[in-house]
Amino acid sequence: MHIALFKALKSINLTDDQATEVVKAFEEYLAVKIKEANAGVEAQLKAQTWVIASVGFILAAIGLAPAFMKLFS
Repeated sequence: MHIALFKALKSINLTDDQATEVVKAFEEYLAVKIKEANAGVEAQLKAQTWVIASVGFILAAIGLAPAFMKLFS
């Protein structure tokens, strides 16, 4: 995509340096927008990870409870 954008900018008579600067600015803009778009997904993934880990811990504790009861009785 960057090559196509560069060629399009060159076709409207921009210099190599000007076209390169536009492509770099566009890359930075896209990186920021992608990061913003992924922020919600990352937060949701963290929350789900905590829930899954908590449920796993509880299930492990329930599974080990009979062994501890025998050990201390």
